[in-house]
Amino acid sequence: MNEEGGSMRICMVIRSAVAVATAGVLLSGCGASRQEMLDTFGLQLPACETENLRFSGSKMFGPQMTLSFTAPKSCADKYLTDHGVKLAHSTRWPYGETIVDGKVRPQARTPFPEGTMDELGLKVKPGRSYPMYTAFTTPKDPTFDLLVDEQGDRVNVYLVSVVLPD
Repeated sequence: MNEEGGSMRICMVIRSAVAVATAGVLLSGCGASRQEMLDTFGLQLPACETENLRFSGSKMFGPQMTLSFTAPKSCADKYLTDHGVKLAHSTRWPYGETIVDGKVRPQARTPFPEGTMDELGLKVKPGRSYPMYTAFTTPKDPTFDLLVDEQGDRVNVYLVSVVLPD
């Protein structure tokens, strides 16, 4: 191998390493810590003990957040009502057919987009109906859509931000 070919190879390796390092810095800037996102949205976790806590958040293209957890039903109900949810006024998912511009649209396969379902760890069971709410808010005025999966005295809550905080 001549000296010129070796130098070119070293430069290519260095450029590749710099590109990988730069991409890593850019990609790691996409996410945000759970506390940072909770503060951004003016949201606190429930006061009770929760399980299966999952979180995803980003400030890259405006703040976006998903949050899911399992809690005792009484605690989850209080958490939801404290954030403006009227438990007696849910819609049920699946919604069924929708008519848009006079055309019948088939029912959605999932209550949230597939990627969001993965972030939440949400798997809906065929034949089941789930309460959904659209009025979950915080003092910073974001709005979340949420789905509740009732499991007896335990409840799985799945929140997805839809309106950004002030």
